[in-house]
Amino acid sequence: MRLLSQYRPELAKPEAEAVAELAEGSIGRAIELADAGGLALYRSLLEPAVADFPRVDIAQLYAFVDKLARPEAERYLPGG
Repeated sequence: MRLLSQYRPELAKPEAEAVAELAEGSIGRAIELADAGGLALYRSLLEPAVADFPRVDIAQLYAFVDKLARPEAERYLPGG
């Protein structure tokens, strides 16, 4: 968090915390996520998946899976 606030001071604290968590301790990955809109992508992937839990909208599920299948999505997911 200290390095992220130093290199990307424009990030609000909640966003910086989320980026830091997604980056799993890597400042390089955190900066990449912040610069490339990775947090917005991650949120857009999760929102449809949990919006109506436990009911599952099949169309939303397919759209969610389609986003996950894109090559650029993999690098923004934990462990990606």
